Amino acid sequence: MASHDLVIIGGGAAAFAAATKANDLGKTALMINSGLPIGGTCVNVGCIPSKNLLTVGDDLYHEATLAVKFGLTIDDIIETVHVFPTLSEGIKRVAPGLYP
Repeated sequence: MASHDLVIIGGGAAAFAAATKANDLGKTALMINSGLPIGGTCVNVGCIPSKNLLTVGDDLYHEATLAVKFGLTIDDIIETVHVFPTLSEGIKRVAPGLYP
C-alpha cells in the first residue's frame, strides 16, 4: 500500500497550493477530489466563467453602441448575438468535462 506524507481533501486552488508546497519540501501528497472536476469552484463555475460572461457583456455593449449609430435597434442586436453559447464554449475550453 502506498504511503503519503500529506493527504489533501479537495481539488481547488488551495489543494494545488498545498500539493506544491509539499513537493517543495520534498514530501509526497495525495489529493482526493469529489464533486466538481479538478480546479474547484473558481475554474469550473465561479471566477473564470463569470469573467468570461463579463467580457462577453462588455463586447456586446460596445458592439450595440456602434450598431445603434448605424440605425439598428437593441432588439435587432439581441436577436443576432448568442451570448450564452459563447459562455458555454468558454467554460468547455477551460473546464472540459464539466458540461456534456
